[in-house]
Amino acid sequence: MRTTEQLHCEGASFNIFARARLQVILGMAAALFICLQSDLYSAETPAAAPTKQVEKTNAVQDVKAPAPLKSTEFFSQSEKKKDCLNASIEGAPLKTVLRQLATVTGWKVFMEPGLTRTVSAKFKDLPSHESLPLLFGSLNYALVSDGTHGQRLLVFQKDQKDATEFIRPDLSQPIPNELVVVLKKGSKLTPQEIAQLIGGKVGAVSKDGMAIRFIFEDEEGVARAKEILAKLMESDVDSMQNNYYMVSP
Repeated sequence: MRTTEQLHCEGASFNIFARARLQVILGMAAALFICLQSDLYSAETPAAAPTKQVEKTNAVQDVKAPAPLKSTEFFSQSEKKKDCLNASIEGAPLKTVLRQLATVTGWKVFMEPGLTRTVSAKFKDLPSHESLPLLFGSLNYALVSDGTHGQRLLVFQKDQKDATEFIRPDLSQPIPNELVVVLKKGSKLTPQEIAQLIGGKVGAVSKDGMAIRFIFEDEEGVARAKEILAKLMESDVDSMQNNYYMVSP
């Protein structure tokens, strides 16, 4: 038979053991709760969006110089409308008018031999289908494609087959708003630097970089450029000269 003291000791031992087990169970439950909470948070929280890589691009691009506007005594290309003409003609012979028209437009012009007409016309920014009737009056004409070589203008009385006389463009007059500059050997100036000095745009550069075609807004710009270039003749500029039209083959 166990004494009261033995029972008391056994009860104390049981209580200690029970408390230890309870602490272990509570610890495991807490760990499980934390894991569940962590999984739940991961499932509900969207993954961070990947950082977008922004490519840097060079905003500065090469800009081509615009094609120069052609002009002669009677004609000039329109500044506002592509393929349109301005004209101021008073009592000029037909052949002279056709020669200057070929110079400005680049067309290959043929006329019927022996045709005569005194041309007087004044217009601005007109396309060919409106301007040509003003030039030719009762004469007939045809503007036809010449394949890869541009267009042909035929002027005739009745049959376009009779337009056999080739009208050569007037190449004796320089392009009014252009200059060709040739640099001296060893010059350190670049085409762009010269363009800034003389107030023009670079139209073309030779393969060796020594000859440069400059384009200006008007003839006054060319005159100012010549004065500046004259001061560079001793150091960098070998020569400056006018540019001329060419007949395409």
